[in-house]
Amino acid sequence: MACVLPILEEEGKSAWEEQHVSIDPLRKAMRVTSAVVAGLAVVLLGLAVAVGFAWPQAQTAFHESDGLMKAWEEFSADSVNKIFQIQSLKEQDYLYADEEVTVGSFGIGNDFKVHIHNSPGQIKLQGFRGKYLYWEHKNGGFSLSLKTLGDGNFNGFIFYRKSGSPTFELMMGSSVVKLCRKETGNGFVVATPPKPCWSTAAEKWTFKDVTSYYDTNGVNDFGNGEDNRMHPWEDFNEASVNTVFKIQSVSHEDYIFADEALTTGSPGIGQDFKVHIHNSPGQIRLQDSRGKYVYWEHKNGVFSLSLKTLGDGNFNGFIFYRKLCSPTFELGMGSSAVKLCRTEKGNGLVVATPPKPCWSTAAEKWTFKDVTSYYDTNGVNIFGNGEDNRVHPWEDFSEDSVNKVFKIQSVSHEDYMYADEALTTSTGSSGIGNDFKVHIHNSPGQIKLQDFRGKYLYWQNKHGVFSLSLKTLGNGNFYNFIFYRKSGSPTFELGMGSSAVKLCRKEVGNGLVVGTPAQPCFNKGAGMWTFKEVTCTVTTWTGRRCDGRKVETYSSSSVQEFKWNGGYQENDPKSARVTGAGCDKVEFYDEDKSRANYKDNEWQHGEGCLKFPYDLREDLGGLQIWAK
Repeated sequence: MACVLPILEEEGKSAWEEQHVSIDPLRKAMRVTSAVVAGLAVVLLGLAVAVGFAWPQAQTAFHESDGLMKAWEEFSADSVNKIFQIQSLKEQDYLYADEEVTVGSFGIGNDFKVHIHNSPGQIKLQGFRGKYLYWEHKNGGFSLSLKTLGDGNFNGFIFYRKSGSPTFELMMGSSVVKLCRKETGNGFVVATPPKPCWSTAAEKWTFKDVTSYYDTNGVNDFGNGEDNRMHPWEDFNEASVNTVFKIQSVSHEDYIFADEALTTGSPGIGQDFKVHIHNSPGQIRLQDSRGKYVYWEHKNGVFSLSLKTLGDGNFNGFIFYRKLCSPTFELGMGSSAVKLCRTEKGNGLVVATPPKPCWSTAAEKWTFKDVTSYYDTNGVNIFGNGEDNRVHPWEDFSEDSVNKVFKIQSVSHEDYMYADEALTTSTGSSGIGNDFKVHIHNSPGQIKLQDFRGKYLYWQNKHGVFSLSLKTLGNGNFYNFIFYRKSGSPTFELGMGSSAVKLCRKEVGNGLVVGTPAQPCFNKGAGMWTFKEVTCTVTTWTGRRCDGRKVETYSSSSVQEFKWNGGYQENDPKSARVTGAGCDKVEFYDEDKSRANYKDNEWQHGEGCLKFPYDLREDLGGLQIWAK
């Protein structure tokens, strides 16, 4: 049964009623939007006053790294079946709506449903209590509030999209009036031409899909004033011993690590835990890969943490208690007032008590992430035997891998290896220079990395000094093209002729270095890499030559169909560009049938720009991607 937050128990549920709009999403919406914008722009363009909001200090945001929307235009009438968080690009915290509108808090108040008004470019944002984010212009100033649907000027609920970026602006009645994040504190300001945002990033936002926090009933019931999220903590039961988890810090987004000591921030199997139930789902013991348990004890007024075998010490010291009503949770130790926290600096853990609480409320929050997929059935069963029982994607490389294209990502910096005239890494460098093919030498553990120009990543050792370069095959000692796998992690090391010599990410800048026993990587994560398969991407455009305004982007690493019924995806495109070394072919559906293999469909084989013929122009009914 879902929890009800205390503040909601006092106030009760908020009534709300969804309005159904039957206006054609293209032709009629354009007339409605133009009328609204034109009318408001006359009033708004001359304004010189923007009103900010002063809010009390709020809690640190809970961040999720996945689920980012690719484009604003993906909103549709079906979006009401999803839940989103709206993140500030500048501060990377979240829009929050409870009694008031602010940013920086976390919990169900960060969650919104998106309701379409007339078209995907006009939306209303509904909070968990059923109220809507509302804006209005009074006496020369702008204000924001939360209101029930229809409580005030209806148009004040509508925000308008600005195309052209996976980030976007929340427009209010005009492309020149927008919602911005304050420079300091947790409030908002409204920007106008005479008084713009303090930075361009402050007016940018992203949507993150958090529907996975809810089951079907929770999504349907959203807006009833209750916390309808699922709570992973409550899901623990005796079967949880067949699952392996990582425990992530909300404040730093790193993981509890258990090896010889307890810390956070290190990678590898030391981040993996099994959850054992003591007497009930609310009482758990955390077992690491070596079979030891996270242990806490209280001696002479001081709390300490350690790793011990079962029964080595006061048994109750193994037990942690759940706290209800949040998809994040606290690791309580014998009392809800005593909890495990992330230190503000470094990679340590501390115990918080009422006289000495955590340095922030987010520092006492944690999330569980299921990583059972890192293991096969036997690996799960023997977890705790002190060995690395993970399966290793590195070992999946085979002769067939030459038919795939990969990006190689740094674990420490989350950017990608880049090869053009030189070798480097950068989040800024993108495109085909990030793409590599993997060639097997003698076994899946020995590989050569080829870039898009046909050159190979090459290493050599001259007089005790290692260097890296790009060379054609055979231009140098052939074996120096070979990198060796190191088992023990779904991430891996690129070993060079020896498990003690490896390719590392530099601590500062965008370079690569070679780590040796005498001069190791600056940290363990800097020597770790992951492979990511490159997708095939299709982008539709309003111009005839893959120019003009971008309409929509579709990506897949397999065979995938995309279909729609009317709207901007059908009526706006006049051409499409196919990109990605993984692209085999793309079929574009004529709207007459909107299905594969229709006689008027068009094809693009490999990469390139397809100019739509007359029948397909502004009548695109769908498409299908075949990735290699």
